[in-house]
Order: sequence, then C-alpha cells, then structure tokens
Amino acid sequence: MAAVNLGWLLWAAIDEAAVPNPSALPALPAGATVLERSVDCGSGGCWRELVLDTGDRPATDLTSELDLDEPRCRPSLPVPRRVCTDATAGPRDRLVVHARFAW
Repeated sequence: MAAVNLGWLLWAAIDEAAVPNPSALPALPAGATVLERSVDCGSGGCWRELVLDTGDRPATDLTSELDLDEPRCRPSLPVPRRVCTDATAGPRDRLVVHARFAW
C-alpha cells in the first residue's frame, strides 16, 4: 500500500497536465463579475484562468483587493509542489487571474 501512495505522490508531482482545484483561485470581492472560466495548457503545463470584468474600477484596484499585486505561491498538500496565483490587467476593463502548479 505504501508503494501505491508513493507512486501517486510521484505522479502528482510530475504530471504536467494537472491543474489546481478551483478553490485555488482567490475569493472575488463584491462587484467583480466573472466573464469566463477556463483551463488552458501550454508547454510549461496547465493552469486555471478567470477573466473578470472590473466594472468601473481600475484593474489595479481589483488586483489589490484580491491581494495579487505580486504573484503568490503556497504549498499544495499532499502534492509536493506549490500553487501560484497571479493577476494581469487585460483589455477593456478586464482582469485575468491564473492559478497554476509550480516547483
């Protein structure tokens, strides 16, 4: 049984198609509207993405409310890697929030 558990942990650590759970994304402040939810993949792995309508607020204000002025990483147990979240201002009052696994 220990070998199965160890195998699962090793696979979870190297699986490039893995994406964090939706709960890895920050809770949205009042007034933020989700326009799109997606899971995307590229050569560096996969990530979860939210596109938010910032309404009449600048994207930088919403980024601060989400506490994502800087990318944030935290442990993701039991998987031996971190979950990193970040936010990027997009066109037309949009904010794009990402959650991905990192080493």
